[in-house]
Amino acid sequence: IYALKDGREIGFVIWHPNFYQALSNNARQNELLFFLKCKLFAKRTTEYKINTIGVLPAYENSGAALGLINEVYKRVKGRFSGGETAYVWDGNLKSTLFCRATCVGECRHYVVYEWPLK
Repeated sequence: IYALKDGREIGFVIWHPNFYQALSNNARQNELLFFLKCKLFAKRTTEYKINTIGVLPAYENSGAALGLINEVYKRVKGRFSGGETAYVWDGNLKSTLFCRATCVGECRHYVVYEWPLK
């Protein structure tokens, strides 16, 4: 979904059904099993996931992000029982505050590991 201002894209949101509901631990390790399970034994997912929200810096405080979330809600209402956002970095204060204001609460914490490439 794109946010437009005078015909110019100023923001976007990417959302999708939460496909992880259709996976078992074995299917997560095998792409073919995942595909077959989704196609042949597909159950309707009951949750959605907001994966990414992006707004140009000049429009960060314009309400564009809230408008994008509102558009997602319009499209998922009646189709899903709930949803979640993707991870938010600890240092991303604007996203953290936005999620605290619009979401129920935190549900997971992630740790990121890194290693140098030689």
